[in-house]
Amino acid sequence: MYNQNVLSQLVVSTHDLSLIKSFVNSLPPDDTWTKTGIESANDLKISQDNLIKAAKDDVRERNETTDARAKLYIALTALTTWHHYAYGHAKQKLTNPNPDAQLSPEDIEANQKKFDRIFKHTPSQLANLGVGNAIEIVVAVFDTLKSVPELKELADSLTGKKAVNDAPAALALLERETNEDREAIERVVRASLEHAKNQRLYELAVTGILTKADRPHELGKWLLEKDPAYRARRNAKKPVTEEETAQTIMEEIGSPPVDAPPAPTP
Repeated sequence: MYNQNVLSQLVVSTHDLSLIKSFVNSLPPDDTWTKTGIESANDLKISQDNLIKAAKDDVRERNETTDARAKLYIALTALTTWHHYAYGHAKQKLTNPNPDAQLSPEDIEANQKKFDRIFKHTPSQLANLGVGNAIEIVVAVFDTLKSVPELKELADSLTGKKAVNDAPAALALLERETNEDREAIERVVRASLEHAKNQRLYELAVTGILTKADRPHELGKWLLEKDPAYRARRNAKKPVTEEETAQTIMEEIGSPPVDAPPAPTP
């Protein structure tokens, strides 16, 4: 996923690529290594763009999953509220009828069995079930009510209720968004690996060029990873979000990394 390691990769490549023109101009025009350096830089730029896109997709999918989870919570709350209502109403109607009904003990026992057959879970038991099971059970209960003559009025009052349709749809949406979120994370991983490979190839090219030119002392000037000050910050565990180009990258992606430290209190 888009985390501080990914942001660190982008900080390094953004720095290095920003200097490619100056670096090439510092070389002899006929240097055979120059072409290799330019090609490596082009590959690094492509993989950087791909990694930024993957990070953007990851942020978007993560936000959509969060929204879907919130919608499911609202829908499930509404559905279980109606289940609680139906449970109480049906219990009153079947097991504690109007005294004028003058039901026999046999009728009362039959009604209790009927109630137990419809409502196999109390509202408190339902709350302890998984979301998918709870939704499936409540929808089935509401459907069963239609076949009980004594509860026809209750069943009719529940028919077409928004909550009955919203909860299954919200669950399906969350499952879809969760899958898309997982796929987005996998794309970030693949893009990160490709970018790391191209970063390493670029660094090898620059190192080779400078070594051939007897200028290895300039590595820290052109490669951020070779800059002693940058390495000192990394070794000191300074947040990568504090690097000079990090803010611009985060703005382009639309979010800080998922594991970024909290912003300082003003």
